[in-house]
Amino acid sequence: MDEALCLLSPQTGETWTLWPLAEFLPAGTVQEQREYFFELRNTTAALTANLFIDGLALEALRPPDMTTARWRWSPGFYAGSVELRLERPGFRPQTVEIVTDPDLRKLTRDEFDRMVRDILEDTLALFAISSFRTGVAVTETRRPPPIARLEYLLSRLPAIERAVQEISRTPQRRLQRVEDIRPWHQARTATGKEILNSLHGGMLLHETVHPGRLPRELKGHLPARIRQGRRTDTYDIPEHRDIQAALQSWIGWLNVMANRLELSRADDNSQQRLQDVWAQRVRQASRRLAVLLNLPVFREVFAGTGRLTVTATFRRVPRYMAFLRLYREFNLGLSAITGTFLNLPLAQTFRLYELWCFLRLLRAAYDLQLLPPGSTDGLFEDVSKASGILLVAEAVRIPLVSGGQLAFQLNFKEYWNERAWLNDVAVQGTYSRHMRPDIVLSGSAGLVVLDSKYRINQALGEALASIHMYRDAIVLAQKHGEGEIIQEAVHAAYLLSPHVPLLRGQWQTEALPGRLFHQGYRRHFRFGALSMRPGMTMSEVTDTLRFIMQDAERHDEKNVDDGRTYP
Repeated sequence: MDEALCLLSPQTGETWTLWPLAEFLPAGTVQEQREYFFELRNTTAALTANLFIDGLALEALRPPDMTTARWRWSPGFYAGSVELRLERPGFRPQTVEIVTDPDLRKLTRDEFDRMVRDILEDTLALFAISSFRTGVAVTETRRPPPIARLEYLLSRLPAIERAVQEISRTPQRRLQRVEDIRPWHQARTATGKEILNSLHGGMLLHETVHPGRLPRELKGHLPARIRQGRRTDTYDIPEHRDIQAALQSWIGWLNVMANRLELSRADDNSQQRLQDVWAQRVRQASRRLAVLLNLPVFREVFAGTGRLTVTATFRRVPRYMAFLRLYREFNLGLSAITGTFLNLPLAQTFRLYELWCFLRLLRAAYDLQLLPPGSTDGLFEDVSKASGILLVAEAVRIPLVSGGQLAFQLNFKEYWNERAWLNDVAVQGTYSRHMRPDIVLSGSAGLVVLDSKYRINQALGEALASIHMYRDAIVLAQKHGEGEIIQEAVHAAYLLSPHVPLLRGQWQTEALPGRLFHQGYRRHFRFGALSMRPGMTMSEVTDTLRFIMQDAERHDEKNVDDGRTYP
């Protein structure tokens, strides 16, 4: 039997072959914080073979027999693509790439890609209504690209390859007229117009036989070479030129980024090793795109302009529509928008989720015409000389036309330490410790605190303590004579989660975590959870914001049963 590198899951007992014939690994097969075994079976190098993941040697275990090598691997808190390299004495190293997923409680890598895309789209949309006037189409190349940007871009490659290969299998063509220049004795099918047109600019032959055989109009002259036209179909159409130019542009950008990653020096060894790994992956991605340029559809295509024009073909033909969508998605990842959110790996999706929720709600506020002109200026910082436009993702306050504000990661200190308190002004703060809720919406009724938790199912129960803490500890304090007046500042508190519950009846009969999402429960206690899942439409996000806005303006007393039954 031939050698085979296999992946084993001790939890389920399942086995997948990775090399030489790789089996399909469904999403969620390899998860972070789990333990797995690799086995090299039917080998003569059971004691001398080595297996590396991203350049680090795996722990070798005692082989079960002399024809099997075994290694143990735990992804830890990392999720994303990793490269396996198998080394055996006397053989060429073999490389295999596998993708590890977040823990199933954190959902999947597809939602990571969707959140990065939504954040970039929302950022560009909100930037467009700000007072900044600078180009953000393509990022600069003086710095190594952030991890999340690379994760996002490389996740688009398989779909781009499929789209371009589908176009190459059944490409659009157009008829064009081409001219063939032939000696006069081979142009037997030439028309009179073609012969007359060929008289200009070429050598003429003179008829010496009398009487002549040529028509009188030629006056005894005949072109030595005749230009004959014919119609033929060609792949050289504007759409193919634009696709070719887009691929060439992406290849150039990836190569430049790979060079930046290779030449830049990180502060610590682990970060440097990560940069080296990503330099190899980016270089490999560039080679994968270069292979597409050798497809038959591009062999007779001239160079394009470098800017894709949306034609009727891109709007109506499905395979070209697919490429147009991917073109826009890939170029989002090249935009000159920077921020700490782009330095997050896939395993830290929960931090990306907090920003995603805020920008989605802010985009919904714009759609509902709740943002005054120039209100999004505080969201951006112009660092165009260094890296473009910086998305400020900490302590951001966006004013609303109602007089309230939508804020991200506001800091609430002990109220007696606030500067305004020393000036005898009413202040919002805490009476216990420093707190920083993810999203705060202020209205006439008070504050609505939203805590983003990238958790689903029973893991949501562990997050309830945070919104209890925010609701109780954040207060409005004011000096009154020799004493103080302390009032509750938080009118409502909700979790934001990608969890989608299945609700069947009254909230009193629902179990956790579904009870938290019940509309009657939320209205009754002004406490609970709201669904914010990557992939939901903007109309669904807008409905969520409407509910939150209603709570921010409602002045009824909480925890009082008015006798009504909520659905």
